[in-house]
Amino acid sequence: MAKTLEELRAMHAKMNNEGSEKKENNEWVSFDMGSNAVRFLPGKEDPLEFFVEAAIHRYEVPSEPYAKNYKCRRLTGEVCPICDLHWDMWKKHKELDLGKGPDGKNIQSKYGNLATQLKQKPRYFAVAVSRKVQETGEGDPVRKIGMSKQLFDRVMKSLVSEDFMDEKDPENTTMISLENGNDFDVTMTKKGNWNSFEESMGKFKKTPAGTPAQMAEWMDHKHDLQPLTIPDSLEDGKRIAMELLATVETPPKVETTTEDGDSGDIQV
Repeated sequence: MAKTLEELRAMHAKMNNEGSEKKENNEWVSFDMGSNAVRFLPGKEDPLEFFVEAAIHRYEVPSEPYAKNYKCRRLTGEVCPICDLHWDMWKKHKELDLGKGPDGKNIQSKYGNLATQLKQKPRYFAVAVSRKVQETGEGDPVRKIGMSKQLFDRVMKSLVSEDFMDEKDPENTTMISLENGNDFDVTMTKKGNWNSFEESMGKFKKTPAGTPAQMAEWMDHKHDLQPLTIPDSLEDGKRIAMELLATVETPPKVETTTEDGDSGDIQV
């Protein structure tokens, strides 16, 4: 089927935003391919409480170029309709008993594909200074930063590593320290069709985050991370689950009788 230019634009936008969230209002750090230097800001009450944790289900909307997120309810011990749909789809896939194909790989099904798409994924959020924005002067460099498990693992590895601490004062010289800490290099590359952050790591050179005036201003930021941990509503989850289920379930056929007595099948 021939594609329109608008459809190709939407496809290209989707490819370039795969695995990343669409951010608005310049409140979020955005990543380019390659190196993206940031400086994580310590927590205001406790320096090491610089992040919050949540979990999402990512799902595709056929009519839109961007995938959407539903914040999982199970992380807070509540019923999550998307988690329930995820497991229901795996059950339906296993009931098909498709086995393996000639290439030795498991044969896929529409149920298994949807289950894979809806798997719960952890997300971590922090506040950081974007060095790119700081250099260009295009807005406030203090922004929220969203991280996948892969990227957050690299952050934590640098945070707890003795290589990024002063052995004389390890508690106050972690990567998070404003006065004697480290910038972090978020390195984004492509692995197949997916964005990869496995090459990301802290920068070994220790530096003050900025001038005393800058650091005071940055720590006075108004970004509140707690709302990012609040799960989405049960009602929205049920609605989304029904819409996604409709993409894989075939409506049943109902036999009806026409006015002339002939029977016919109609789709409902």
